[in-house]
Amino acid sequence: MRRPGTLLLLLLAAQLHAATEYPPRLKWQTITTEHFHVHFHQGEEALASRAAGYAEDAHKQLVPLLDWTPRGRTHLVLSDHVDVSNGSATPFPNNRMEVYVTSPGADPTSSINYHDDWLKLVILHEYTHILHLDQARGVSKSIRTVFGRMPLLGFPQEFSPLWMIEGLATLAESETTGAGRLKGTYLNMVLRTAAVENRFGSESEASGLGPYWPSGSSRYLYGAKFLSWLSRTHGADKLTQYLGDYSSNLIPFRVNASAKAVYGKSMKSLWQEWSAVQQQSYKVERDRLALDGLSERKRLTTFGYETTHPLLSPDGTRIAYSHRGPYERPTLRIRDVASGRDTRVRTVNTNSTVSWSADGKFIAYSDLEFTGTFSLLSDLYIWDVERNDTRRVTSASRLKDPAFTPDGKTLIAVANSLGRNRLVEVDVASGAVRELATPDNDRQFGEPVVSHDGRLIAVAEWMNGSTHVVTFDRTGRRVANVTERHTAATNASPRFSPDDREIWFSSDVTGVTNLYSVLAGGGEIRRLTNVYGGAFYPTSSDGRRFFYSDYSSEGFDLAVVDKGRDYPTVARVVPTTVMGSNRVASNIPNALIEPAAPVQPKPYSPWRSLLPRWWVPVIESTRVNGENRAEIGFTTSGADALFRHVYDLTITNRSYGVLYSYDRLYPTLTFVAARYDDDVARFVNGDSTTTYTESTNHFLAQASVPWRKVGWQMEATAGVIRDSITSNSSDVISQDDLDRTGIFTGTLQGVRVGAFFNNAKQFPFSISAERGVTASVQYEHLSRAFGSDRSLQQLRGDVRGYLTIPYNRTPLGRHVVALRGAGGDNSGDFILQRELRVGGLGYGERATLDSRSFPVRGYESGTLRGERAAITSLEYRFPLYEIERGPTTLPVFFSRIHGDVFVDGGRIWQQRAERSEFDTIASMGGELSTDFILGNFVPVRLRAGLAYLLLDPGKGDVQPYITLGGSF
Repeated sequence: MRRPGTLLLLLLAAQLHAATEYPPRLKWQTITTEHFHVHFHQGEEALASRAAGYAEDAHKQLVPLLDWTPRGRTHLVLSDHVDVSNGSATPFPNNRMEVYVTSPGADPTSSINYHDDWLKLVILHEYTHILHLDQARGVSKSIRTVFGRMPLLGFPQEFSPLWMIEGLATLAESETTGAGRLKGTYLNMVLRTAAVENRFGSESEASGLGPYWPSGSSRYLYGAKFLSWLSRTHGADKLTQYLGDYSSNLIPFRVNASAKAVYGKSMKSLWQEWSAVQQQSYKVERDRLALDGLSERKRLTTFGYETTHPLLSPDGTRIAYSHRGPYERPTLRIRDVASGRDTRVRTVNTNSTVSWSADGKFIAYSDLEFTGTFSLLSDLYIWDVERNDTRRVTSASRLKDPAFTPDGKTLIAVANSLGRNRLVEVDVASGAVRELATPDNDRQFGEPVVSHDGRLIAVAEWMNGSTHVVTFDRTGRRVANVTERHTAATNASPRFSPDDREIWFSSDVTGVTNLYSVLAGGGEIRRLTNVYGGAFYPTSSDGRRFFYSDYSSEGFDLAVVDKGRDYPTVARVVPTTVMGSNRVASNIPNALIEPAAPVQPKPYSPWRSLLPRWWVPVIESTRVNGENRAEIGFTTSGADALFRHVYDLTITNRSYGVLYSYDRLYPTLTFVAARYDDDVARFVNGDSTTTYTESTNHFLAQASVPWRKVGWQMEATAGVIRDSITSNSSDVISQDDLDRTGIFTGTLQGVRVGAFFNNAKQFPFSISAERGVTASVQYEHLSRAFGSDRSLQQLRGDVRGYLTIPYNRTPLGRHVVALRGAGGDNSGDFILQRELRVGGLGYGERATLDSRSFPVRGYESGTLRGERAAITSLEYRFPLYEIERGPTTLPVFFSRIHGDVFVDGGRIWQQRAERSEFDTIASMGGELSTDFILGNFVPVRLRAGLAYLLLDPGKGDVQPYITLGGSF
């Protein structure tokens, strides 16, 4: 049996979610340079010119480093519809990079805060991915020559460990600029505390596939540090040779073989050697810090992860702070200082700075939310603490980091747009925004705070790789840089003392972030703490006891420390190279880097990137009427750089499938055409059994409209369908037999509509969806009025609810009760091919318009068939063991083991005279599941279960089963 039409619909679902990304209002243009197509939208003209220069500069620096030049130009997409700093790169179907131009600004707890130019650094990082993943030599190169850019063929580097992929790009960003993560202090803070507290990651853990801190960041931090050591101890040329050897592999995942060929040792041995040396080095550093006496601090929370931005209330009795962790959505919290308990919790979408009003009744914060489905923007909110109520102050204004003025009527905030930001005043009552200070060049602001007398604003200001605490007056005039002595450092999170005489802040000037104090007018800077982890966001009501965010190997937590003596400040030396190769970063000033020969932008054209880039042959054996018949053909797909056009094509001598999606408009338009063979029924004639096979020519034209918020997603679809069904068995099965059975031949034509909603959540330690509902409904109307040979109306629905039972905040403390109800109803003419089926295993699939099967575990698929069907399932799910490890360099990582107990039931109703002996089935049982990741990327759930059959057929039987995927 072959049904490419169904496969195409599944591919469509995945591609549509990737495609509907850019706001339709954006108008795109392209700058073409020697090695790049730079695509940008209105407002980004200056950014695009700089990006083109940075990209060509990256090509000059990175091609010798990685010893690879890709064929053709790389597509670089610049987008400014999200207030998030990020980038991505893929070699499929074209070499393509995307950059969110919003800068990370001056956030001291961001792993990417240390950069000399965000746009330059992110382009270098992502282009390293392109040069790395695009490599193919030897047999792999020959395969690509024949089959093109097929994702699973001809790209050996895609099978590299994640720590190699991200570590290499992080190494390159640090070597080819004056900054980068390896030259900053955040990376060493994470690895140092892990070593000192005996939680240093193994090679398998370094890929960041597990939920334990620092989770996905591990691949950047551990990978870069290891590759830096490898380059410095064995030579940068050896790393280049290793990449060349690995890109010649025909058999994937041969990490150790390539390492032995180049280094004479396995990668496992090299990692263990580095790990021992590195951990010892960090412990020595901790002992050196201890010579000055480590600060005695008391931890107030045990959340870990991102517990940040603490701020004392004006009366000093409460602390407001933010938390993002692996058990729930981000929250703002208020903790009573005396009792040590949280008294208020507000769910938000992202971590934020907070600001108390002078009377202690309100808290201002910023939050991310989707605007118009596509743009993820930051706005300001006011939290009424007494009423536990929130009011939105602005909408789609792209504002963050609000700070109350003393009168409570105005907020000072940071406005973001096109990679630049500025200080603004916001009227609390109306949300009106007035510009206060617009910096020159690429200065970035963060975390402003207003003095208690209302005269000064202190703000963290980033410029050319350093972040300083700078003061402005209320007219927006720049007054002073009070931390100018701390060069090449991140001086951030300023707070005024109650008398406005001092400013407290954090700084990593020594290489370890600690708390500092400086006079508000500038002058001597005093270091207040000495920690081996990191101390951030100081807040105090008396200048003697400081509350702050303390870093440990489990992440950030609230802590308190009493001020003791001042500690010496010896500025760290920023390394000039992280590879030991004396490679020099680009000396071209950032503002002057432009294309060598500036090119006039042209309107974006999808055609240059839309041609097919790969193909693979299809050779299968299809059984038709009891005979095996050869099926030979090919499959390919493609998409343009902005995913306006997405297509998938499969053609054989017996079938075809074509999918095309157009995403320039809102809604997205989709067209599917396919021909496939299908086994429908078996006919018994004496001692012989004949399988009835039919051919279907399928056509679908559909419009999809998504709506999206951070907390939920919706999608509505509407389209027309045509299925032309012909018999492949007419020479052995009579038409009378077909009519008697209800098998239809002819044309079915009509309309379909559907809707989908989901607000269920899933967190790093979740074993399934939690806290919410997933629901879908589909309706298909086939009518003679639309040219159909039969009339049929089919309605199907599916609702799934999830209730979390968090008996404690541990990985094994997350239990879930899951309930599912689903069913369908047919009315009109009977058509066997549209009959509903009950029985079989569920695979966690999202219900689709082509799904007419409803699972009941323990029974075979289609045990019950009818024109109406309904099922219900109740599960209690519980974690059993967190594995979170893998066998060193092998591409498998075991996540967890969990179990469930269930009760399933299903029923059918038939309108035809021939009724089944049974109309209801039910089972109960239990399952054991193991979650693991294969090939560094693919999550797999293996389920083994026992189902006890409660009703006939098979009542009392116990049916074992093993399958992949979740139940629902």
